[in-house]
Parts: sequence; structure tokens; C-alpha cells
Amino acid sequence: MTPGPASPPSGGKDETRDAVVAFEEILADFPNDTATLDALCQSYLLLGEQEKARRYLVRLIRVMLDQGDEEGAASNAELLASLAGDDPEAGALRDRLRLAVETMPEIETSHDRHLSEPAPAADPFDRRDAMIEAETELAARLKAAGVLSEEEHAALVRDLDELAGHASGRTVSALHVLHDRASAKFEPAFAFILRESRCPLAPLDSVEPDEPTRAALPLETVAAQGLCVFDHIEDEWLAAALNPLRDGLRESLESRLRRRVHLFAARPDAFDRWIERAQAALAATDATS
Repeated sequence: MTPGPASPPSGGKDETRDAVVAFEEILADFPNDTATLDALCQSYLLLGEQEKARRYLVRLIRVMLDQGDEEGAASNAELLASLAGDDPEAGALRDRLRLAVETMPEIETSHDRHLSEPAPAADPFDRRDAMIEAETELAARLKAAGVLSEEEHAALVRDLDELAGHASGRTVSALHVLHDRASAKFEPAFAFILRESRCPLAPLDSVEPDEPTRAALPLETVAAQGLCVFDHIEDEWLAAALNPLRDGLRESLESRLRRRVHLFAARPDAFDRWIERAQAALAATDATS
């Protein structure tokens, strides 16, 4: 994983720990939920707690194998190999996965599969209106869940339409509208997104946009789609989305990047600050080249 600043801003790791608490509560009710197990593994990796990350990864793989999802289990083989160390349980599971991949060639890791597949001809990230459509759908879900009233929903959709009509280079999202309004419904809406997506909170203020992450997606796409690649573990990307509930988002991003992607939820203010730092870093690189 790429290092962050020497002294991370307050709130980065604290927010990740808060998310861990929420995921632990979900896991207490749904002990075999693979999305939650994966989120806990990735969250502990971000916190630098590899032993706990390994524990949840082992549990995730065992659940996948018990459910007959051998391909899903095999896609975690590389990460398990990097975390196994001298842990006997993790080592035994690593060897089991290695044997499974060798004896069942139809099982590919996600990394191998995306490298071998050609990029799709039509990239949904080239369509700005795809983001607006997804944000309108999110607004409807917030209303259906009782987070927004009829009036608040109508006002949010109206603002999204207005901003989409003349925004240039600016990210248009439901969270941005609620946050910029200082709406009392922002925190409940963001809590809804975290709960429903079961994605960890992206610690965007604690990582610097280095060259590989900046190069993963053009900054114009980042702003237009409310999505950035902010870090990596080995050859797997960590991506932050303002709307991780968007249909097919992870799959579309993996097809474009041809890498396995772990999806995180982003707060709009932290997302905007990440873009500003990425733009500054890009300008500094251009000035010295």
C-alpha cells in the first residue's frame, strides 16, 4: 500500500475505526456475509493491522469455500499469500488454494481474468449522464427508505438537474448537494449509503495521490463520475465512490482497469480535497518535466 503523509490529518483512521465498529455490528447479525468480511479485511489493512486483516481474510475464504464459491476464494489467493506469514491456519489455506488453482485451470484469480480480457468497447465512464442517472436513483432510494421527505427529495432532484445543466469540471452528486446545503439530512444519507453498500469509509485525507493512482483514471473522469482510485495493495486497486450503490460500478471499474477493485465509500468534502491534491501534484509534475 502506498504511504500516506507522515502525520495523517485527524479523522482519517478514526473514521476507518468507526466504520470497523459498524461492520462488526453487521457481522454479529450476518456472520457469513462475504461483503462485510471483505470490508473488515480491507479496513484493517488500511489501519496497518495485518494480523486482524489476515484473520478476516481467512474467515472470508473459508465462508466462500463452504458456499461453493471456489472462484471467489481463489481470487483472494495472492492477498492471502502476502499476509499468511508463519500463521499455520493461513498457511494451510494458502496451500489449499494454490493446489486448487493448479488442479482446476478454469479457476482464475480476478487479477488474471481482467488482464486477459479486452477492455469493453463502450465505457460507461465516458457518459457524464450515467452519473446523473445514478444520483437520481440514489435520491429515490433515500426517499423510499424514509431518509428524505417528499419535499426534500423533490428539492434534491431539482438541484441535481440544475447543476448537471451547467456544471463544468465539477462533481455533481446527491451527497455534494446535501453537504453544500448544510442539510440536516446529509449524515443520515451518508449513513444509509455506508449501511446499504457495506463499503468501508475511504480515508482519503490520509493518503496522497501518487503517480500510479492519478494515472488509473483521468481527473476529468474522476470529477465527472464521483470515483477515484486512491491506493493499492499489491496489484489490487482501492477505489472511493460517492455512490457505491451505483449498479455495476465495481464490475465496470474492474473491466476498465483490468485489476481487482475494492470499493470504498467517500465523503464529498474529502473527495474534493483529494482531487485538489491530485491536480496540484499533476501541475507540479508538468512544471518539472
